[in-house]
Amino acid sequence: MISDDTRLGDIIVQGDSCNIVLVGFPYDEGVRRNNGRVGAKHGPDSFCQLLQRTGAVVNAEYDDLCLRKYLTISDRGNINADLTLEEAHQQFETRIQQLISNEKIPFVVGGGNDQSPKALDPAG
Repeated sequence: MISDDTRLGDIIVQGDSCNIVLVGFPYDEGVRRNNGRVGAKHGPDSFCQLLQRTGAVVNAEYDDLCLRKYLTISDRGNINADLTLEEAHQQFETRIQQLISNEKIPFVVGGGNDQSPKALDPAG
């Protein structure tokens, strides 16, 4: 692989137009309340930085399989980090339900187990 190969991060677009949509939840408060180890608030930004350097989109090991043909990813951004945890949960739930109703696959980074039920609540 040479340095100018297209990386996974190069095919990510802003917004929610793709099949897979990244959603960041930069909160430690739920983890703290559950007596967990904090650090989840750094997850979304750290993950996006990692994606910028992650593997080539064209994989020579699989007969030059080009992920761009099968995988579209957009980044919807982070839930507002200035909200209270309860307000953030509400914004998160609304965003996830909108994505699901538009037949998108949300890929959530950050937070703790506290927001998982919000994403999975069918009553939304």
